[in-house]
Amino acid sequence: MKLLSFVNWITDSSRRDLTFNAISMDLSGEVYDYFNGIDDLKNGRAKFVGSADKRITEDYLRILRYFRFQGRVANPSWDMDTLKSIKNNINGLEKISGERIWMELSKILSGNHVKEILSYMDKTNSLKLINIPSNNIDKVERVKKYTNDEIVILAELLNNKSEAETLNNRYKLSANERDRLFFLMENKNNKLDKNSALELIINKKVNQKLITDLLILQDNIELANTIKNKKISAFPVSGQDLAQAGINPGPEMGKLLQKLKSQWINSDFVASKEELLSGV
Repeated sequence: MKLLSFVNWITDSSRRDLTFNAISMDLSGEVYDYFNGIDDLKNGRAKFVGSADKRITEDYLRILRYFRFQGRVANPSWDMDTLKSIKNNINGLEKISGERIWMELSKILSGNHVKEILSYMDKTNSLKLINIPSNNIDKVERVKKYTNDEIVILAELLNNKSEAETLNNRYKLSANERDRLFFLMENKNNKLDKNSALELIINKKVNQKLITDLLILQDNIELANTIKNKKISAFPVSGQDLAQAGINPGPEMGKLLQKLKSQWINSDFVASKEELLSGV
């Protein structure tokens, strides 16, 4: 009885998508590179194993994998024949589920060389097929200086919430990703100052990181850093405190709480309960 079967490593490597993904090594440490993947890595070039057309039509998601791996080399170079094959087969992306597209796109956006990669994706019509507008590509580089968060970068690429809703319907974003993207798209043109940013965090219970992300989109980096590093403690005054001070429950108490909260914010969160209640 045959107890062991040995893989034909050349055949296995020939089924891989990219040449440097086809490199293997045995237990002794000897490297097998049947398709010159090491040279392609050195030259900063993602290249399909064998026929690019064949590899792509086996799984059209490989188009996006190609661009993702271009973001993992130090200085990407671009093979025109490969780009031509991608463009010729680009309609195949319509057959790929939105979840799989987002899996690759999110890694592209959070990776390196994003502006360059998006530009080549635009030239091959890849962006159009995955519902990403191309008019904001030049803005991405600024945002990438401060964050690699794919949702923030996606928000910079999109023009309005309607585009975000279209993407969500196709990509099936997680609830957290969807809510963050929608918030950023709803608010990125509503310029924040320090007080309005803190009001959102304290009164609207908006996550502190999300406000920081919004400020990055608004190119207010100084305030983004301030909010990011701000230690915000719990508001020290409650309705019970006001009741004990003789304030009856109702609209007036609510207004007074908001007034005291504003005073607390203006004190940079250092005013104590006693100080805030002293004027009540």
